[in-house]
Amino acid sequence: MTIPVEPINGSDLERLVTVLLNLSGCVHTMIEAELDSGISGLRVIDDVADSVWQLLAPVAEHHEDAEIAAALGILAEASLLLAHGIGMDDAFEAA
Repeated sequence: MTIPVEPINGSDLERLVTVLLNLSGCVHTMIEAELDSGISGLRVIDDVADSVWQLLAPVAEHHEDAEIAAALGILAEASLLLAHGIGMDDAFEAA
């Protein structure tokens, strides 16, 4: 199944940026919902991580481990580059 991602005629990098913004917007909404319900601190992160895991479980069921590992590598690299770009190198540790 191919899911159309804007910009349709853009580069893969442009579409990756769109997907990352969409994902971060979803996670932000989940975090805000936790905060609005009175939950705070690390519990917010734990609850959101559990929810994201449950919601993404079908992705792991429909893709091979190697595909998931490849996506993980790209997203981890993107996280490190973005953190560096905004001066948050200390937030992530590269292995």
